[in-house]
Amino acid sequence: MMNKSPIVVVMGTGTGKSLCFMLPAASCPGGVTVVVVPLVSLQGDMLDRCQKLNISCAEWRSDRAPGNVSIVFTTPESAVTKRFQDYIESLRVTARLDRFVIDEGHTILEGTRAFRPKLRELGGLALIGVQMVYLTATLPPTREDALFSLINTRREDVVMVRMRTTRTNVAYSVRSIPVASAEEATAAVILTAREIVDQKLEEYPWPAKIIIYCQRVEATEALAEEFGCDAYHREVDTRDGKAERLRVWMSGLRRDQYGDGRVIVATNALGLGIDVPDIRVVLHIEMPFEMADYAQQSGRAGRDGLRSEAIIVRVDIKADERAGVWLWTRLWMGGQTGMGVKGGRSYATSVRPEAKRST
Repeated sequence: MMNKSPIVVVMGTGTGKSLCFMLPAASCPGGVTVVVVPLVSLQGDMLDRCQKLNISCAEWRSDRAPGNVSIVFTTPESAVTKRFQDYIESLRVTARLDRFVIDEGHTILEGTRAFRPKLRELGGLALIGVQMVYLTATLPPTREDALFSLINTRREDVVMVRMRTTRTNVAYSVRSIPVASAEEATAAVILTAREIVDQKLEEYPWPAKIIIYCQRVEATEALAEEFGCDAYHREVDTRDGKAERLRVWMSGLRRDQYGDGRVIVATNALGLGIDVPDIRVVLHIEMPFEMADYAQQSGRAGRDGLRSEAIIVRVDIKADERAGVWLWTRLWMGGQTGMGVKGGRSYATSVRPEAKRST
């Protein structure tokens, strides 16, 4: 497959898709593989993994060239800038550019005018004339043609590698909470989530970790405060601060935090590609907007192949409580006003409208 292009690889989360670019880069260190990753957290994780394998790598920064490395990591927004394109051209004319790899390639389909529009421009990279590789765990067959159109290729020209994407070591379950109102729902969700996490911390001893996913930044912050643990989303902290939060959580050694720091509350900013082997429980407060998001986020669990769980906590408000349903979904799924949580009580809060995907 070294001389084939484009290549689309669909494999389950935690099955080794990264080897598709790490192995060639390690075997042929004279060239450069450019890897486009959609999230800052994922980029840092990739850098760490390559460095542990003694593969020379760097992340793209506009203020300095990456140097003589085998892999360069960049974001979709940087990949389409003129400065980066000039760097790519310098590699191409000296025959050092081996391939482009678009990690989490399904995200190309998610770009809109309002949400990360540069994602849809990544298809233009195929016109440079080097091997293109797209890696993903969540590309349904029904979306293949849409992706092929955006990456400027025909189905008959694509080398398609599709493997089973289900994870037999992850047990899936749903916990429904019957309530009569939004006010009751808020307290019930906190209580249920706390009971589940307390139980799982005992069931899975250190260093087992837990992620709690919320769909909104505000809900993420409120729940993290309630639990006494860190929150992770697009707006929290600086770039280095985000990395430190992940490092602390992965160490599981914060005795001053709930669960000794083994619990983190996050949006989908922590939903792609993070390779932490011992995440035993992924707990969702309500379902994500897209099934592909749920597959990615629940796929953080059990990447070492050991028994793990993906649990959804959902609220079942009485059908005749329309106002309660509206209020609840505004807080947890998006909108302008809703109910916050603090100390197990509900309170009014102003909720900023977010893009469909609150990263």
